[in-house]
Amino acid sequence: MTETPLLEVHNLTKTFFGRHHRKLLAVDNVSFAIHRGESFGLVGESGCGKSTVARLIMGLEQPDSGEIILNGQHIHTMSERALRPLRMHYQMVFQDAASSLNPRRRIAEILADPIRQHHLLPEAQIPDRVAEILETVGLQPDMASRYPHEFSGGQKQRICIARALGLQPDLLVLDEPVSALDVSIQAQILNLLRDLQQRLHLTYLFIGHGLGAVRYISDRMAVMYLGRILETGPSETLFTHCLHPYTLALLDASPSARYADRNRNRVILRGEIESLPASGCPLLHRCPAAADACAHQLPVLHEITPGHSASCTRAELLRR
Repeated sequence: MTETPLLEVHNLTKTFFGRHHRKLLAVDNVSFAIHRGESFGLVGESGCGKSTVARLIMGLEQPDSGEIILNGQHIHTMSERALRPLRMHYQMVFQDAASSLNPRRRIAEILADPIRQHHLLPEAQIPDRVAEILETVGLQPDMASRYPHEFSGGQKQRICIARALGLQPDLLVLDEPVSALDVSIQAQILNLLRDLQQRLHLTYLFIGHGLGAVRYISDRMAVMYLGRILETGPSETLFTHCLHPYTLALLDASPSARYADRNRNRVILRGEIESLPASGCPLLHRCPAAADACAHQLPVLHEITPGHSASCTRAELLRR
């Protein structure tokens, strides 16, 4: 890793307004950094704001406040014209591969368009580049003449990965890239991503709600709840010595093949996610370890052990 992160996110905030002007704070003061060559996982249940973070980084949404710095450049303040040449350095792979591919265009056209738009190669060299990136993701070059509907779900996701790789990006933002796939296909895509990272020296922001997949692919990870990061640290540390009750609950909700895990005491969250406290910790009404102080004080993410942070006033008591 280099000392200067490839991607820095500082105090990112995003609010949406729904019906009757109802305010939804989707991302609340989120900060993290990803170093070059690293895989950083962002995990949480549906609706926690992790995909919104990805869309903010990609410029698909504009933040209310905060900073997004890519390779030293403040991309959140740039105009679309100024940002366009930089887009080749960070690409996104979406969850739904089928809707990400134009059904009326052949795969060769889909993969060639980004290369052509960014003027990376002479026109005569683009077909060879398309064949090369198809082979890179485990597909045959002659598949370039087919249409998206002729591929399986796993193959479509490989095509989406190939399209992103065509621009030789530094950073890939992977928004739940395996959650719509069968378990066996998930394993194949995850192994492909790990292999590509090693061969091409890629950097990943991997977003998901499946803890096993995030753990497998990520060097470090952050746990989100209602727009806030509750815990962050090395992936193995979060799984073996997590500090926040919400992380404990997520781990205990995950199926385990170990017989010894079947009868252990589990952390179970009470109530519904809509039951938000007027003040204090956002997990207050659901937390099994809540105390009186939790109702009045909003916990701040702070380092408890080197490289391992949590936003919980009772984190030390819950460490395991």
